[in-house]
Amino acid sequence: MAIEKRGKINYSWNFSQDYNTAATATTHQERGLWAFDHCAVFSLPQRRLLLKSRHTDSRLVVSSEVFQVLQFCRQFRTLEEHMAVVKRMNPALAERQSEISQIFNKFIEQGFMISAKTLVTKLQHKERNFSQSPLFGILARTCDRPKSLARLIKSFAENEHHHGQRYRYFVVDDSRSLENITKNQALIEQAKKKEGLEIYYHGWSEQQKLIAALLGAFPEHEESIQWLLGKNTENGRFSGGRLWNYMMLLTAGKRFLAIDDDMVCQPRLAPDHQNRLEVSERPREVRFFLDRDDLLTNTTVSPIDPIEQHADVLGRSMGAAAHHFSAVKLEEQSFKDFRREQMDALRADSKILLTQSGILGDPGTVSTDWIYELEGEARSQLVESLESYQVLRASRYLWLGTSSFHFLPDTSLLSTLSGVDNQQMLPCTSPYFRNEDHLFGGLVKALYPTSLALEFPWSLLHFPESERVWNQAVLDKPENVGALGFLTDITSNAMKNCYANHAWQRLTFLAETYLGLANGDVAVLEAGIEENLLHARVGKVNRLQAQLDAYQGQPSYWAEDIKRLLQAGSNALVSRENRLIPDAAPDSGRTDQVVLVRTLLRQLGGALKVWPLLWRFCQENTWD
Repeated sequence: MAIEKRGKINYSWNFSQDYNTAATATTHQERGLWAFDHCAVFSLPQRRLLLKSRHTDSRLVVSSEVFQVLQFCRQFRTLEEHMAVVKRMNPALAERQSEISQIFNKFIEQGFMISAKTLVTKLQHKERNFSQSPLFGILARTCDRPKSLARLIKSFAENEHHHGQRYRYFVVDDSRSLENITKNQALIEQAKKKEGLEIYYHGWSEQQKLIAALLGAFPEHEESIQWLLGKNTENGRFSGGRLWNYMMLLTAGKRFLAIDDDMVCQPRLAPDHQNRLEVSERPREVRFFLDRDDLLTNTTVSPIDPIEQHADVLGRSMGAAAHHFSAVKLEEQSFKDFRREQMDALRADSKILLTQSGILGDPGTVSTDWIYELEGEARSQLVESLESYQVLRASRYLWLGTSSFHFLPDTSLLSTLSGVDNQQMLPCTSPYFRNEDHLFGGLVKALYPTSLALEFPWSLLHFPESERVWNQAVLDKPENVGALGFLTDITSNAMKNCYANHAWQRLTFLAETYLGLANGDVAVLEAGIEENLLHARVGKVNRLQAQLDAYQGQPSYWAEDIKRLLQAGSNALVSRENRLIPDAAPDSGRTDQVVLVRTLLRQLGGALKVWPLLWRFCQENTWD
């Protein structure tokens, strides 16, 4: 093995070299967490590859066999854990652990294995002379649920009384029923008089004032303004995104919290709550409960003020937030399983643009087929017995969240208490269709690739007024991707080719991407929608099969349900079905569904182009 100067090819490494067995058996194992560096890869003759580190600019040549081993090492783990993964993924290398160990050490020496300690050092930064702007208020979205709204407002009053704090609240109403609108207005007046809350009602008349002001300033953009904010009672579609867009303009240049009307502002500690910091893309944790009483009995009310904790760190840098919580600190173990590819976007000054708490009660998802991909304690709890399994798999009473303070590179917002830093321009979302929050999260990351979300180790209660029931027939249906899910996938793929730094430039790039797709050939768009759907379904099939393979000793009732999902997914892979977009009318043909997506791309693309003008106008004017 020859080592040359930096800037040249450093060495060539493969499994065919003659190792000294005695020497390799005692190879020193570096401690700590390590991950294979993010590299550019170039093919060479004789099944060799040139690797160029994007971190150190070092270069080396390896065999394709060695590169395959390194592909299993992209998350921060101990070297022993990496070796165990390699052995599991490629049993043929089980007898070559000494060689793999020496390769790891050589890669560490040459700077191609990155230590998590490097991240800790990189992120140790405290803000100086930081001035946090006051919280604009707590904005509650409501739509024809006055009983739920009354419960939420009561919990606001109780939270203020308990903590001796005063906040400002805005109820943003999308109710269709005049009766419910009248009830909501009465609730606001009652809360002012009896509870002493500073609370304001923003119904359709208040929303129209903002729309009129925007139309007066930008009459040439009437179509986009009406699409983003106007009411369209004819299509009957879910319009949660319309209220969200109004809230983003109402708060332009400010920080605020958002909450849905069927929440209860009473924080409860996460099961197995831990005072530690974590940085990862790990899925949210889950704990099941038999019913509402079981949930309330077996969770602990938290002493913290949920509003205050959001406000304390929202908009701060990661380095400052990590120092804010006195009981925790950023350390090497905080990065366990974090992917190396995300490291470059992680900085001490990475802003926390979104904050999030967990949810106790209904998870807010359309189905719960995702429970079959659970790991660890959650999966063990689910399959403990047939009796509990039959109850828990249909239960809408669970905990979904994190047991630690959890930094995430991106997030899909839950319908709980969320913090939004709108001091710099955040994007709009689609006013129609479900998953408007998922699309919004994807757009935030597109505009601010180094931004973070922070999830807290406590949750709020989520008890919808009408209890939802999970239909077991979903086990016989394949994975689906809604219209906004498709747009989110387009966003993440397109932004890989965007190198602009300014958020407005990045937004323009994305808008043109949407408009380009909308103006393209219908057949090409149809093929793209179908391929995206197939990609999602193949991913689901692979994950479910991996569960069956990994847990062969699990109960048959669990395995049979997974097999039903697998069968539905597998059948959908080989049949050309009519339904591409679940949001479309049930009797619509493929062409109509593609036209729906095409129209949505054109509308959102056009709206994104004018959004900076609307946002800045609202920032410069006061609407509260």
